[in-house]
Amino acid sequence: MEENKSMGKIVGELQMKKKFILIITVIVLSYCVTSIGFWLVENYYGIGGRFFHYHAHKLCLEGKGPAPNQYRYPVYPMVEYFFKHLGLRWYSSVFLTTKRWVGLQNEPTAELDNQMNLDAYISETEREKLAEDLEQFLKEKTIETTKNPIISNLLVSTLNSFGWKNWVKNPFDFAKQLLEIIPEDFKQVFDDKSDLSRVIYGYATMRFFFTVLILLFLYQWCKLFVDELISYLGIFVLAVFMAFSYGDFLQQEFIISLFIFVLSLTLIYKSKPWWVILVVILMHSFVRSDHALFVAAIYTFYNFSWHRKSFLKNTVLILLPILITIFLSKVAFPQAKYYTPLIRIKDNFTDPWALVYPVVTFVLPFLFLKRINKVEFFYRTWLWIIPFVVLNATVALTREIRLFLPMLVYLLPLFLMGIKTVYNNYDK
Repeated sequence: MEENKSMGKIVGELQMKKKFILIITVIVLSYCVTSIGFWLVENYYGIGGRFFHYHAHKLCLEGKGPAPNQYRYPVYPMVEYFFKHLGLRWYSSVFLTTKRWVGLQNEPTAELDNQMNLDAYISETEREKLAEDLEQFLKEKTIETTKNPIISNLLVSTLNSFGWKNWVKNPFDFAKQLLEIIPEDFKQVFDDKSDLSRVIYGYATMRFFFTVLILLFLYQWCKLFVDELISYLGIFVLAVFMAFSYGDFLQQEFIISLFIFVLSLTLIYKSKPWWVILVVILMHSFVRSDHALFVAAIYTFYNFSWHRKSFLKNTVLILLPILITIFLSKVAFPQAKYYTPLIRIKDNFTDPWALVYPVVTFVLPFLFLKRINKVEFFYRTWLWIIPFVVLNATVALTREIRLFLPMLVYLLPLFLMGIKTVYNNYDK
């Protein structure tokens, strides 16, 4: 009896240690993925991209944004009323360097860093020569244009009175002078306590929060098919491709949708009650109705029956995302206009990355695609992939890998099972 208690205690402690390591791993990976995303997404178009991001947030929050972003409304109040108030900041080298260049970084060595960086790449002598060469170029061009040396000298002298030669010799002084005449509203981008900065940080924090949930639920999803170790390694696989997807990432709701998609797969496989799936699809439809539709399709394929009651339930699930899409576009936000062409087939045929990126993402899972026939869940549900790929190849740019993450999540257990089988059989 005592031996059994001792063994039970050891097993319990081991399970607790596994959970602790899993949670820490997920948090670390989520922080890394979110940081990579922050460097790419929030620095889109440079510092100016933060103004664009903030303006787009306010428009969509007020219901005045473009389609399809406006239809995916929940993310905006989530950031506005919750995530932006958490106070988490995210590091960006580009942002801090720009802040240092304009003289707003409080570190004592900031000015020294600026001067040393400048001198290391373009010496003071070279900058003076550059200023003289530019002045000579201006004289030649003004003479060429005016055909009058007196007018030329007058124009050049007028330009010199603005002090541009000093700006060439010391561009950081020019940056400071420029900042002094910029309206205060534009300076808030450099203020971590401004509403703009809190919104920008809020979006990254939101992505971090849902990335944690995605990886945790991915682990549970994979564990339905493979052991704990392989499932643990699976979260690293998805983390890599999530980071890869941030190279072309403008629609913030996607991260929430991916979480709901992973959750839905687990619920469907575990045969949760129909009303649970109904509630999930209802919520999902207000985040991304196209993903909700494919969740409904997976559920229908897995639970298909010609029985009247079952058929009606499945029909309701399929129709729900479609009806909500009609409601959002025709009733809730009828003024929302698409900011890109709806049909993108030509773009996908002419852009080499439209093929390269999907191939890079799916070449490994597709090596084990034949395993679909060996696992009942995948054998009964895989048909949803065909309309999913066709839809994204028709109305989206296939180089945007984030679009295919739901498909990757779905196929990941097959890949992990295949890898485990190969190495168990041959790595002896």
